[in-house]
Amino acid sequence: MFSQAGIDVFSSPIIVWGYYWTLGASKGMQVSTQPFLLRRYARQVASDCKRLNRLRLGVYANSQVSLNFRPQQPMVDDSVNLAEVSVKSVRHNHWIKHLLQPRINADG
Repeated sequence: MFSQAGIDVFSSPIIVWGYYWTLGASKGMQVSTQPFLLRRYARQVASDCKRLNRLRLGVYANSQVSLNFRPQQPMVDDSVNLAEVSVKSVRHNHWIKHLLQPRINADG
C-alpha cells in the first residue's frame, strides 16, 4: 500500500512466473507458441492460486514469437487478463495479436 496525495492506494504485486518448473521444456515451448494453450495455462495458474491462497489472480503474458521468417512479434495482447478472457471459436479473438511485420523472403 502506498499513499498518493493523501489517498491510500492499494497496489497489486507483480509476480513474474516462469513455466519451466510446472510444465517442462516441451510443453512450455508448445504453450509459448500457441495462444489457446497459453490461455488454458493462464486459467490453470489462476485456478491453482485461488485454490491455494484464496487470491483472485490476473494472468498477463508477454509472449513473443517469430513465424515464417518474420521478426519476433507479440502473440497475445499483454494488457488482457488471460485467466478471464473469453474465446470465440469462429471469429477472431481480440486478445490474439495480428502479425504486424510482412514475411521476409527466405531466398534473400
